[in-house]
Amino acid sequence: MAAITYSDGGRSHSRMLGTTDKYKRSKTPRAAARSYRKDPKKFEGKQKAGTFEETVAEFLKREVDEHKLITAKEIRRKLTHPKYIPTRIKHKRFTEIDRDDLRILRNDIADGPGTGMANAVIASIKAMCNWYEEQHSDYTSPFREDTAAMANKRSTANAR
Repeated sequence: MAAITYSDGGRSHSRMLGTTDKYKRSKTPRAAARSYRKDPKKFEGKQKAGTFEETVAEFLKREVDEHKLITAKEIRRKLTHPKYIPTRIKHKRFTEIDRDDLRILRNDIADGPGTGMANAVIASIKAMCNWYEEQHSDYTSPFREDTAAMANKRSTANAR
């Protein structure tokens, strides 16, 4: 696979470009850089995702309000209230939120308003992640389990 590395505000990012069958080994980095310079929009994908707060606004507009859900008011409250969603999550790029962030968030909410509300907030975030995954082909939800882990779970459940 050929890759290109570029800097974005002090942080370097690498993007996979495809197989090296098209280029000789010595020409690959140069060809990758040339491809990037020709059309940098090809490589935007995840790094151009908005913050959690922007994604929530888009989700509420495109999914919740558009379908006129009865629970829209409650979903909006769970995803925007500062008691449930702290600033460190709101301003983080949506695609950079991982399972550890969600685990910490759930524990923080469980310590405050309670376990029931923590589970409800996480369920709303999970619905939003699944919606975002449907909209963007280069995103994988942090709630998605890989196939091997699911198979292992099934085999241990059947062993009982």
